[in-house]
Amino acid sequence: MAILAFFCKTSLNDLKNLESIKLANEKVFALSVLPLNELLGFGVHEGSKILLSGEPGCGKSTLLLQLVKDFQIFNSVLYFSLEENLSGVKKRAERLGVKNKNLLLSVSYDLSIMTKEIENANPDIIIIDSLQMIISEQGSVKTMKNALSIFLEKFPSKTVFIISHINKEGKIAGSKFIEHMVDVVLMMENVTKTKKRVHSIKNRFSSLCSSPNLLLTNKGFEA
Repeated sequence: MAILAFFCKTSLNDLKNLESIKLANEKVFALSVLPLNELLGFGVHEGSKILLSGEPGCGKSTLLLQLVKDFQIFNSVLYFSLEENLSGVKKRAERLGVKNKNLLLSVSYDLSIMTKEIENANPDIIIIDSLQMIISEQGSVKTMKNALSIFLEKFPSKTVFIISHINKEGKIAGSKFIEHMVDVVLMMENVTKTKKRVHSIKNRFSSLCSSPNLLLTNKGFEA
């Protein structure tokens, strides 16, 4: 019901003339991993919702934690680590050279608690690792839909990175509707043990169809 409520909150008073609509000054911030930066539309668009999926062990968590280094210009980044304890995150962050004093970590996986923590911390950027680990009173797929609808409705100005698992068929786990709710869908795959390929399934900010290879080293990803 939360999803339907979000998309159905319209009335006659919401009708606008095209010429009366004013465009906001959209901010785009660059990433240090240049191929990924280009793939996203030459940077991450403020307020965008980005879904990153791929097979286990391809480096999804490592990539997003590495990007935290690029987010030091923001007041705060809230990272929900739902599959790794905080000690493990800290060790990986040290290995990747992540030194962001504005990084906040949480292991909360209850949707209602996560929402309260976001409201209290008021971060500029939210990272969720991973979507499938969020729990609520609803079932798994309904929980994922509900979580995304809450992020869209309650936090429209927040930039959100979401990691999602894949199913046995190699597709993003959950309803196809989840892909429609976000702005960008990226897939990572293993080429070799150290070479990973990233390609865009959906991107509202770019039509670039390249699939760059990234080299995974002890210090993170390199082009």
